[in-house]
Amino acid sequence: MSSPGLEVMVVEDEDLQRQLICDRLVAAGFRVREAADGESAVAAFEERPPDLVLMDVRLPGMDGLEATKRIKSMPVDRYVPVIACTALDDLRNKQAAFDFGVDDYLTKPFDMAELVLRIRSATRMIATLQRWKKAETRSTQLQSLVTDVSKNLKRPLGAEHIVGDSPSLEKVFAQIAPAAASEVTVLLFGETGTGKEMFARLLHENSPRRDHKFRVQDCSSLPQHLLESELFGHKKGAFTGAHSDRAGLFVEAEGGTVFLDEIGDMPLAAQARLLRLLQEREVKPVGADVPRKVDVRIIAATHRDLEKLVEQGRFRRDLYYRLGQVRIALPPLRQREGDISRLAEHFRRQYAQRYEKTPGEWTPEALAVLSAYPFPGNVRQLKNEVERVVLYYGDAPHLLPEHISDEIRAVVEGRRTPMNGSAAPTDGDAAATNDDATPLQNAVETAERRAIVETLQRCNYHITKTAGELGLTRQGLWKKMKRLGIRGRR
Repeated sequence: MSSPGLEVMVVEDEDLQRQLICDRLVAAGFRVREAADGESAVAAFEERPPDLVLMDVRLPGMDGLEATKRIKSMPVDRYVPVIACTALDDLRNKQAAFDFGVDDYLTKPFDMAELVLRIRSATRMIATLQRWKKAETRSTQLQSLVTDVSKNLKRPLGAEHIVGDSPSLEKVFAQIAPAAASEVTVLLFGETGTGKEMFARLLHENSPRRDHKFRVQDCSSLPQHLLESELFGHKKGAFTGAHSDRAGLFVEAEGGTVFLDEIGDMPLAAQARLLRLLQEREVKPVGADVPRKVDVRIIAATHRDLEKLVEQGRFRRDLYYRLGQVRIALPPLRQREGDISRLAEHFRRQYAQRYEKTPGEWTPEALAVLSAYPFPGNVRQLKNEVERVVLYYGDAPHLLPEHISDEIRAVVEGRRTPMNGSAAPTDGDAAATNDDATPLQNAVETAERRAIVETLQRCNYHITKTAGELGLTRQGLWKKMKRLGIRGRR
């Protein structure tokens, strides 16, 4: 039996011969289409390709070989064999037919049983080719997936790139891959500016949810009632200003991922709602009586010590354990050995292109200065510093240590150069030293303190401007100032 529904296009200029062939093929179980010349065959093929073409070579106008050549050049989604038929029986014509793309050759007069046998043989070839194509497609898809995952682990996300190959960064990548492929809740923790949102996006884009939404909410940026409304939604009239129903972030991100940044600042009431979502996979909008099922993945991040917050009663212990199924520590820039130089060069090229500048490369001395600085604002602060250097020294043949901001050089050189030129300690520099810390930790805190104090003084204690210079958020700067014992303007 022939394959179900297999269609053969019979191209023959002699009406009687064409009819005989069609009748025999129909009797053998094939569907048939007819064409009396090459032009008609090409047009019919272009409109709807058959499964196989039986092509007479000697045709009026466009001959069968030219028609075969044109048919074979058309983009189709499957392989269509062509069997040539002609009264000529010499090796040269057969070779010419194969050169034009013919798959098989029958010499007239031929036996109808032989014709059916050849067509069925060709259909088996079609089936084999289709199996090969499916296998090749699966192999290509698998290779594409492997390549895509590999690329996504190191590809740019928005304007940022994951640049660096330090052991501490490679450790993060090693944790990202298996976590991304699963549905576990991930907790990212690290200092401000270490790229928590970037790595959260990386987790999402390498996950099965990558084709759905990725939504971000900073839990420290809104008061409690607005945060709950933003995340869980609300009903009309639930509170002053609730003029209409709101679905909420979790519902809007259905099927995707929600990244909760600064989860340590989430109020306890909102924490209870979040715990219910994680346990029951449902949300209850503010003012609603009936909960709603949702399907989202949660990734959370913080720069705070959640265990300490749990001990202080400011963070729910049960939520802490639910959020931390997988915990990934993002290293501060000062712990990413060798990455400062790589990032500085990456940002140099990036900003040179953005500002249409042609700065020379960093000198080894300049890179040494950058590498010796602790960067309390981490990658964000380094990025801001390189942008400033390129903006002001973008035509320099080389980027030198003197092109780097004085705040950075002063810390690296052990100088203290506030705006008034005094070298005296200020704002609790000495008082904030941690007696229980290691010498290295104290040195890092001292360097951070100097950088923040000097930037505060240079910015006339303008918090927003100082935070921007350091690559920190306002709240992040305030928290560092509190931790390091730095007071604002008296």
